[in-house]
Amino acid sequence: MKMANNLQRWAIAFLSIFSVSLPALAVDNYKEFRRDRWDFEASVNYFYSEANYPSSGGGSQNLPGGNSYSLLDSSFGTRYTPKRNWSVFGWGTVSNAESKDSVATRANSSLSEAAIGFDFLMYSDVFQLIPEIIAVMPFEEVDPASDTVLNSEGVFEVHSRLIAQMDFGTLRGYGWLGFNFRGGGRSFLMPWGVGAQFKMNRFRLGG
Repeated sequence: MKMANNLQRWAIAFLSIFSVSLPALAVDNYKEFRRDRWDFEASVNYFYSEANYPSSGGGSQNLPGGNSYSLLDSSFGTRYTPKRNWSVFGWGTVSNAESKDSVATRANSSLSEAAIGFDFLMYSDVFQLIPEIIAVMPFEEVDPASDTVLNSEGVFEVHSRLIAQMDFGTLRGYGWLGFNFRGGGRSFLMPWGVGAQFKMNRFRLGG
């Protein structure tokens, strides 16, 4: 559920959002810059696996029979646009993780991370270019000596990306390329995405 509050007109609109990945939270893939607009978002993401990647690399390997890992993230965020060309945003995530093996079932539930970010309209003509940067701070760090099940990356992260978007009227398209820095000796990531939105009065349908 996303609520947009235009502070100039004191109007409230409700939009339904289906989120398939965390970057959709408070960091909408298609950016709008309306002065004094305040957005609130909530997102739930679920992950389940019976496989893992070995440290040597290569493809994934199935865990022994009956072993599994699951993670449920509930995130709450906000985005504020004080001007027509930039905004600030942030979110917090409550995570519930569970791991099962032949010996025990371990669970961990906590406020796992918080993030703060900034974006701005760098170019706007036929299409728009929008840089974005986000700092993610963990509340639980990885401890190799502990058998507590992990419920987040557990390291400081910096996410950045450049979004290109274009409005075709009732249809809006976008694409982005990013770079994620992760501390603690973790690998770096270069995520990317493409998508489109179809405008229907107060609602948006996209993928």
